[in-house]
Amino acid sequence: MAELIQYLKDNKKTTRWMMLALIPLVLLYTQYSEKTESVKTGLEIKLTFENSAGLNFVYLKELTVGEAHVIDSLDIRRENKAVFIPEVKEPGFYLVQTDKQEPIVLLVEPNEQIDIVIHGKENQSYEVSGSPGSSLLRDYRLLLKKGPRQIDSLRTIFNAAVNTGQYAVVRAGLDTAFQRVLETQQGYARTFVKAHLQSLASLYVINQRLGPQRLLNMEKDYALFNSLDSAIMQKYPANKHALDHHKRITDTKRKLAERQIAKEYGSQTQKQPQ
Repeated sequence: MAELIQYLKDNKKTTRWMMLALIPLVLLYTQYSEKTESVKTGLEIKLTFENSAGLNFVYLKELTVGEAHVIDSLDIRRENKAVFIPEVKEPGFYLVQTDKQEPIVLLVEPNEQIDIVIHGKENQSYEVSGSPGSSLLRDYRLLLKKGPRQIDSLRTIFNAAVNTGQYAVVRAGLDTAFQRVLETQQGYARTFVKAHLQSLASLYVINQRLGPQRLLNMEKDYALFNSLDSAIMQKYPANKHALDHHKRITDTKRKLAERQIAKEYGSQTQKQPQ
């Protein structure tokens, strides 16, 4: 050590040049370390478009309770890849949407590294990895995709029958067909929720519609909704989506109790002698 100190004293000029040469290397290493650490600890959503011709922008929207708002957008006119790095502090729902096409729904967790490959312009076919919740929603979307197409076909038949002598007959048949489609979709939704009671994906599923009709009803499916509430609140007690569902359950429970009390009171009143 003494010899090294003496060497540095005797070669101050050389030492000065060595230090100046090392500074860029130190800065480069620091930047690389910070970037690597950022990638490891932050949410990243990588998009690859197999057919992006004609598309202009891709948007990332956060789906909060009751609304969706844009948090970022990227120009994809020159290349078929895009990367979003949003700041996410809790699990939540996000939409990836190209121009005005149907959005892809994601359920993301902080620090996930998500890869999405979109096969067509309509966002109907895509692959997702690195996000278990988003994979669940993709599988559910594939399960239900026949429903909207069937409803569109029924609507076409209905519009063609309007102002014709066959309207009444066609309408009755369409109502029956719609009910069958609805019941099939409801079965898919109930099965999904029962299988994933501790996933926030189930909160998304129970709020879906088939045309104007909600798939599941809070009161008719109260037992299922209540089971979901118990499981979700145990796992995500402070999550805004879980808390919103919990409030709905609490309100419904109160309404059902009040209705039962009113019913019992009415029955007792009717039994009293006049």
